[in-house]
Amino acid sequence: MEKNDFHFLGHTNGGGITSGTRIYTDGSKTEKGIGAAFCVWSGQNIVYGWLAKLQDYNTVFQSELLALKQATDHATSFPHQSITILVDNQASVKAAANPRSINTTTREICKSLITIKHIHISWIKAQVGYDGNE
Repeated sequence: MEKNDFHFLGHTNGGGITSGTRIYTDGSKTEKGIGAAFCVWSGQNIVYGWLAKLQDYNTVFQSELLALKQATDHATSFPHQSITILVDNQASVKAAANPRSINTTTREICKSLITIKHIHISWIKAQVGYDGNE
């Protein structure tokens, strides 16, 4: 299975994508805990946001995958609209490209991205000031 089977936009910085519907995902761990989130941008406006607090034993990678899974699930509610999911964690993007992953969440993401052709995924460089990624 090739990455292009699900409109994988690659590991180059997708931060230049500023039009259309975009979903930015993130997972992080601070002294206050660990969380996952995504926000949906249409044009220059946030039109929807989601966030969750995870257990302290969860890893940042798990939070990144949860954010990507939730974003992918949300994107399926727009069946006739092209959506780009921008992820600032390269490991999550690579994991989502592997349909044989041992991680159930990763396989579910990959299956959705292969099945639903209007969803695209791209890596975006973190901590450089892109509106949706901050």
